[in-house]
Amino acid sequence: MLKLIIKEPKQEARDFQLESKEYFLGSGKNCEIALKDDKVSAQHAKLYFKKRNFIITPLSPDSAVSVNNSAIETDTELAQGDEIIIGRTKIEMEIKESDIDKMLEKEKGGPDDTWESDINEIRETAKSLSDTQVLHARELVIADGLSEEKSLAYLTMIRIQNFVRRNRRWIIGCTLLIFIAYIVSVISREGQNATTTHQDKPVYLVKPPSTEDEVADKAAAIYFKTANQFMEKRLWEEAAAKYTRLLAFDSDHPEAEKQLKRATAELKNRQFLEQGLFFIEEYQLEQAVSLLSKIPEDSVYFMRALLEITLAQDALKYKTSSKGKLASKADIVHEKGNTLIRQAINHYTEGKISPAIAKLDTVGKLGLKSTSSVNLRAMKLTKTMEQARLMFNKSMDEYKKRQFKNAFATGEKVIRLDRKIAGGRSTHYSNRIYANFADTYYKRSKKYYSQGKYLQASRDCAKALRGNPQHRGARNLRSQLSQRAKKLYQEGYVLESVSPDKAIIKWKEVVQTSLPTNEYHKKAKERIARYEQ
Repeated sequence: MLKLIIKEPKQEARDFQLESKEYFLGSGKNCEIALKDDKVSAQHAKLYFKKRNFIITPLSPDSAVSVNNSAIETDTELAQGDEIIIGRTKIEMEIKESDIDKMLEKEKGGPDDTWESDINEIRETAKSLSDTQVLHARELVIADGLSEEKSLAYLTMIRIQNFVRRNRRWIIGCTLLIFIAYIVSVISREGQNATTTHQDKPVYLVKPPSTEDEVADKAAAIYFKTANQFMEKRLWEEAAAKYTRLLAFDSDHPEAEKQLKRATAELKNRQFLEQGLFFIEEYQLEQAVSLLSKIPEDSVYFMRALLEITLAQDALKYKTSSKGKLASKADIVHEKGNTLIRQAINHYTEGKISPAIAKLDTVGKLGLKSTSSVNLRAMKLTKTMEQARLMFNKSMDEYKKRQFKNAFATGEKVIRLDRKIAGGRSTHYSNRIYANFADTYYKRSKKYYSQGKYLQASRDCAKALRGNPQHRGARNLRSQLSQRAKKLYQEGYVLESVSPDKAIIKWKEVVQTSLPTNEYHKKAKERIARYEQ
């Protein structure tokens, strides 16, 4: 077998990394042709001397003769015992006589069974390598005739196979755990979706509300709640400001505009009361009575104004009649009657109906029915209060029996008779009834909407929102109805320049299928009026 002996000084051993170690190198042409055709550097010499054993041994620096510091190029053929110097490295050619026949046979193109068996042995050796033997395996795989890149890929594949074989139990276990965790997460997510209710989710027949609409609805609900709290505390200015902001978000809100008017009116009534009380303190009774008389009966300040008017009128009457004399028995009775009326009014304001009626009955027994208009009002008030109280009790009984329709009708009558009965309990009670019917009205309005009866749908939707202003389904349906009216109005606006008659048809449809409170209902009526004049 052909053998190359590479000898170099110890101080330059870094060029070949190892000393006195044999290397198996890949197949290729014999060394004579390689040296004849290629430039071979000292660092890469082993890659050009294919299919041979290399033995690195020290060589004395004195005997090393440099032909070329980096590479050699020669046309002479090598023979046994010839020497080539690469840098400070000496290469000796030694050919065993027993291998000459094999060399000649290979150069003629004959088979080389020895080399094939060596390659198979190297393959088996490489497959059984551990991770710590990878560097050595790299040299072994090069002996299989592969390039350096392919050798690295082949060794990486062997390394992965060995890792999987040694850790297959852990790998299988981790894979199963990940799969089970994924299945559990999918099942839990599906379970959550299945348990979520969508009772009030509307079927959008037009464009569904956008995210901006939802934000506006939430803001409107917050403003409405805050404004109602201010109304309960009689903070009219703050309530009016909140209702104004609410209408900026939702111009079609069923209660905001009404409550805004009430807050403004009550603010004005409070000013009348404060001015009247100021005039009473200044003993300007005529001016006080004139101002207090401007407060209407549906105001929360009416009872206080009525009381102050009564006292002021009595003071004026006593001032003109007594002329400085001692009070007579009639004056004492009259004063007692006024005291009873004052107490009755206080009871009425606090929602204590029965004590108020008892006080007013006592006033009647004193014979003061015709002494002043106040007493006449008191007797009328007594009758109204008694009637409202009886109807209120009746509606409560009907509500407890779940006769909601009857209770609703009776509650409406109570509100028409007296809005302040039991401290506003009737109004609260009516709202409770409306809340119970909100879902019913909403479902019926959806049914009308699907049938194309848009006006009936708008009416029932408004009733549902009256009972529950925050009803999500009703608010969405109202938005759809408003969008439909807007679309028809815009279609008419586009057709106006082409065919005014067709535009009027569109606008009339808006008027016929929407409520008067709708913004586009009003605009459509204005457009129609221009052409019908």
